[in-house]
Amino acid sequence: MLFFTIVIILIGIIWFAYSSWAFAYIRFENYEIQYFSLFQIQKIKLTDLVAINFHHDTVLGAMELWEFKSRNEKPIIVPSKTFYIDKVLKSLENNLSDFSLDNFKKTFDKKDHEEIIEVWKLNSCT
Repeated sequence: MLFFTIVIILIGIIWFAYSSWAFAYIRFENYEIQYFSLFQIQKIKLTDLVAINFHHDTVLGAMELWEFKSRNEKPIIVPSKTFYIDKVLKSLENNLSDFSLDNFKKTFDKKDHEEIIEVWKLNSCT
């Protein structure tokens, strides 16, 4: 009986750890980037967005993160495999001047190992 209790507890812990990753998603709605994870909701209005960076590190096992920097809030850091990230990036491409996924892909193909790619930055004169 104790064995089955321990197995059930381990299954619960594994499910909880998986669900904290699996239930995370990002969306772009009402000119706002919204990141939902199991424990928090982070939002950045498009007018407060100052930079978008892509972090890539093949040394640590192909870690890839998107970082959305805000003028007022802490940055939103999102794994590149987060649900709907492609939709959000395409929406940002349509709403931000000088933001191009094609340019990002060209820059990414030139880089190697650990890199931070500045994908987009707000012009200081705006």
